[in-house]
Amino acid sequence: MTRLVAGANAPDIALPAIDGTTFKMADYLGKRVILTFFRFSSCPFCNIRINRIIKRWNEFSDDTVMVGVFEPKLAS
Repeated sequence: MTRLVAGANAPDIALPAIDGTTFKMADYLGKRVILTFFRFSSCPFCNIRINRIIKRWNEFSDDTVMVGVFEPKLAS
């Protein structure tokens, strides 16, 4: 398994999206991607993290996207 390091190029991953499409890291080549992992959608600590990112969103450049990854067994 490849260890991710903040600021380094991420490996090309593909994940199922909530809308039925597939998220592909390669589709965001050249953009800054905030890839964050959450235990489940109603996790209070995860919601704190989401709110912190939202409050600081204007500090990120326009080419930044945020991708949240949720535990699939607990997400629904």
